[in-house]
Amino acid sequence: MTYPIYVFLIASLILNLADSHAAETIYHPVGCDIKGNINGKKRLYYLPNHPFFEKVLVNGTGEKWFCDEDEAIKGGWKPAGTLDGRLGKTMPTSTCEIPDDAPSKDCAIKGNINGDGERIVHTPCSKYYAKTEIRTEDGERWFCSLEEAISAGWRKPRN
Repeated sequence: MTYPIYVFLIASLILNLADSHAAETIYHPVGCDIKGNINGKKRLYYLPNHPFFEKVLVNGTGEKWFCDEDEAIKGGWKPAGTLDGRLGKTMPTSTCEIPDDAPSKDCAIKGNINGDGERIVHTPCSKYYAKTEIRTEDGERWFCSLEEAISAGWRKPRN
C-alpha cells in the first residue's frame, strides 16, 4: 500500500514537534556533580549529599552542572539548603517552635513568596510554618502581626 507524500510530511512534522517539546539534554562534565536547577524563579544548586539530589533533574533551559560551589555562587545561584531550606539548621521538632533566624519572638510571622509569585503568610503553629523558609534577598519578610501582613498584601494559606 502506498501513501501520498503529504502523509509522510505530516508524520515528520509531528515527530519534530514532539522532539522540540521534550526535555533538553544538558551536558554533564565528568567530576562536575553539583546540580543547577531552576524552580519557578529560583535558581538553586544541589550538592550530592542533599536529600533531594536524586530527584532533582538538570534538563530544563538554563539549568546546568557545576564543578564547585564557587562557580554556582558566582553565577548567581543559591544553595538549596537543608530540608527546611536554611543552611546548617534542622527542622524544628514542633511546628510551633520559633526559628532562631526570626527577628524576635513577637515578630515571627513568615511572609513567603511561592513559585507563582503569590505572597503567603504563615503564623507559628500553622501547617507549613516549620517548612517555610524566609529569604529576604527574594523579597520575603517577617511580620509582627497577621493584620500587618494582610494590610501589606499577603494572604493566609488556603489549607
